[in-house]
Amino acid sequence: MPFYRFAVLGSFLLACAQIFAQAGFVPVTFECNTQNIVVGPQGMYVWTSLHNNEGALANPMNDSNGDGIYDITLFFPENYSGASYVFLNSPADNGDYSGKEDLSGLECADPPYYNRSLPEVIGPDTLSSCFGQCGFDSTECSEPPLMVDITFKVDLNTVPFEYDFVYLVGGFNEWCGQCLPMSDDNSDGIYEVQVALMEGTTYGYKFMIDDWTWLENFDEDEPCVENQNGWINRVLTTGSEDQILQTVCYNSCLTCAGCTADADDDGICDYLGCTDESAVNYDADATDDDGQCVFPYGFQLGDDIDGEAADDASGEAVSISSDGTIVAIGAYANDGNGDRSGHVRIYSWDGTGWSQMGEDIDGEEAE
Repeated sequence: MPFYRFAVLGSFLLACAQIFAQAGFVPVTFECNTQNIVVGPQGMYVWTSLHNNEGALANPMNDSNGDGIYDITLFFPENYSGASYVFLNSPADNGDYSGKEDLSGLECADPPYYNRSLPEVIGPDTLSSCFGQCGFDSTECSEPPLMVDITFKVDLNTVPFEYDFVYLVGGFNEWCGQCLPMSDDNSDGIYEVQVALMEGTTYGYKFMIDDWTWLENFDEDEPCVENQNGWINRVLTTGSEDQILQTVCYNSCLTCAGCTADADDDGICDYLGCTDESAVNYDADATDDDGQCVFPYGFQLGDDIDGEAADDASGEAVSISSDGTIVAIGAYANDGNGDRSGHVRIYSWDGTGWSQMGEDIDGEEAE
């Protein structure tokens, strides 16, 4: 009986294929190698733009032999072109695209959604790829990309209307409306969420209120955005380390205090300048010292800069930069490279003290 049922099913599928072929449809088989990921409990799916209205669960894939390569055959109109597709790992429901493979910045995907391009459907075809990687050979998957944790934060204290939920949407989650909810655990009006993204990759993203009710809207000339295929999005290029992004005001490139920079995220704008009141260029408005303080003649800056040894004549020759932040000190009798070879040491002022720049510049031994 099991063989009979299999034979009947095979005949049924063959008959369906013949019917579709007669109707101008051709089969395209999608294969996805999952060796570099852990497949979730819902299994693997493929989304295509042809089946967009059917949701994330429209096309479940199968791994009948347990080799980690999932496949499914779908039918497309003959000569169909301009379509896209992407593999999904264990979507919870039809609207869940959080398990979408991340193809951001890769040559086989285009912003802002970063889906794969479906070649023109001329005849039966097989598209075989590794999850999250370009190419059409699912037998050779490269090592998975390195990931970094990025924390996004948005300040909603100036939003003039009531709301229930805040979300982060972007190319990394198919711009899914409810896939990345943000939280405000201490009720201070600042929402945040942490996302694992590929290092060295540029992403487009926005903050959204109440599932597409309010989506940020920017002008193209604003400093934190970029035109991505006609969509004006916030942009982020990841580095090689985890990062906590500066809190920004909703629908603004600035903080809610109007700051362009607030590195310590204390709500006070960063303003570089000289913060030492004894300097001639002291700036009362500066919040962070820029290391460029200039002091009046005769005023000692920092601690003594002592020579290396007694009787090496350190300080007999001194040269200082015009702004007083770099000093070269000669010691002609120093014996570090032979008898009375002498040396020069160069120091820089970092705002709090003197630090030697590089190694000693030694002279030659006296003859």
